[in-house]
Parts: sequence; C-alpha cells; structure tokens
Amino acid sequence: MRRSPEAGARPVPPAAVAAALLLGLALPAAADRLVLKNGGSLIGKVTDAGAVYVVEMDGGSVSARKGEVLRVEWSTVAEEIAREAK
Repeated sequence: MRRSPEAGARPVPPAAVAAALLLGLALPAAADRLVLKNGGSLIGKVTDAGAVYVVEMDGGSVSARKGEVLRVEWSTVAEEIAREAK
C-alpha cells in the first residue's frame, strides 16, 4: 500500500499510528522518527516530499502533512548521508 506524496494527501489517522506501533513492525537499522502533534510517532525512513513527509516502513509507507508534524528526529546515519551529499 503505497501512497504518492501529494498536496491533498490524507492526514494520518491516530488509529493507524497506534496499529503500526502495536503490530511491532520491524524497524530498519537506522530509523528516523516523525513525532506528530497528536502525540503519536512513526518510525522508519523519513523523506521530505514537499508538503508532506513520507515514512517508509517494512509494511508500506505513510504520508503525513507537515502541519501535523511536531518534529523530525533524523537518525545519525541519515545525518551523515546528508552531510556527505553537501
């Protein structure tokens, strides 16, 4: 189930966040964390896709509007890659 990141993307329902956390999806070795304003969080590979962030997890990907996001906690590996790309 992949959603294309678009301006009209639906917000991430809290139940979907809770389900992802309860299912205990396997996390990649270097995982970013998207902390949502509603208190939830999504863990996986976070990509900035304009008006939304896309979080890729083993079970698929989820997009969240930037207005719903409190902060992004980038993994150390992701920070290193970003530095190398500059």
